Amino acid sequence: EGYDLVFTVHGGWAGPPAGISSSAFKAVSELRGDSGLKSIASGLRVGYVEASSGLEGLDVDTLEDLERAGKYCSSLAGRH
Repeated sequence: EGYDLVFTVHGGWAGPPAGISSSAFKAVSELRGDSGLKSIASGLRVGYVEASSGLEGLDVDTLEDLERAGKYCSSLAGRH
């Protein structure tokens, strides 16, 4: 609570964001391409959450990324 950005952390590496506050959304929405939230994080309150499934590392910036993520998630179906 009280953070502008919350990044997932898995295996010691920060991954894609798990949450973006409404106050940070304007700056985030102006990013283009794969410049990443880390490029604007220095002026924001940043938090981290430990993740354990490995899915947190999926970063979807393009339609190709989305297709790859969908295939990966589909491959996990039924493993529970």
